[in-house]
Amino acid sequence: MLNKTKGRKLYIIILLIGNLIGIILSLVESDSLIQSISYFTWQSNVFVLLFFSYLLFKNKELSIKEQSVKAAVTIAILLTFIVYHTLLDPFFNPSEYTPPFWRNFLVHTYTPLLVLLDYFLFDKKGKLQYRMVPHWLTMPFAYFIYANIYAILGGTFVFEDSVSRYPYFFMNPDKIGWGFVIIFVLVISLFISTLSILFVFLDKKIVEEKKYHDREVS
Repeated sequence: MLNKTKGRKLYIIILLIGNLIGIILSLVESDSLIQSISYFTWQSNVFVLLFFSYLLFKNKELSIKEQSVKAAVTIAILLTFIVYHTLLDPFFNPSEYTPPFWRNFLVHTYTPLLVLLDYFLFDKKGKLQYRMVPHWLTMPFAYFIYANIYAILGGTFVFEDSVSRYPYFFMNPDKIGWGFVIIFVLVISLFISTLSILFVFLDKKIVEEKKYHDREVS
């Protein structure tokens, strides 16, 4: 029978296999390497690959700083999941574009959900703090800066019937204007902050419930 440590390592291996396949498919099924690696989806999946590969070979309990980094990676990959399933996928026209199933499933659904489930199954609760929340916004904001530098330097994203300097319509001032881009950025930032605060709240609530349950049992 597997103990918890070995069980987590097996779980991480399963997570990483799907995660790595999704990352590779994103590259081989694309006509442009630089375009593929310039999507937040690809970058957030790489963050997962790097951190969970580190986690696979770490035998000690995560420090508070490491737990915060893991939370930042979790928030970033959950953002990939949520944005794709709410702002992108519902608006695809099947007659114009149908994303490859396995690539799409692995990077937008499989990896985010397994990363989140890893927290519930294996993480020691009670380490997350509200003061960590601003740090978890770093990845999305860094990507916003990256995407704009990419556009300024002449980078493009080629879609089925169009070419754009930006990867997502809500980041595209050429299409919706800077005013709406700023509104979208503020709304998404507020959403990420709210999600992060709820994550910390849940982390603390689980600890409180466990303490209450232990008192009741004793």
